[in-house]
Amino acid sequence: MKLYDRDYTILTSDEEAKFRSLKEQEVVGEVGILKVREPLFHKYPKAVRHYISLFPNNYMDILELKDREELNNKLACFQQLLT
Repeated sequence: MKLYDRDYTILTSDEEAKFRSLKEQEVVGEVGILKVREPLFHKYPKAVRHYISLFPNNYMDILELKDREELNNKLACFQQLLT
């Protein structure tokens, strides 16, 4: 069972390029041989956020959960389905 129609275990070339670019931007400095990073997870494309999770096709995206209006619409549809 999957939550989404798309297979998030595979990224497009554009998504891979954007991911590599953002990973490079995350490095803000170095301490000796260690790289200091500032996470830019919220800027990753949706597919990348799914791809790097443990279960890509069943990942609940934290950024989607912030959209209260969409969540309320889905809840109303689900409640209607139950009744």
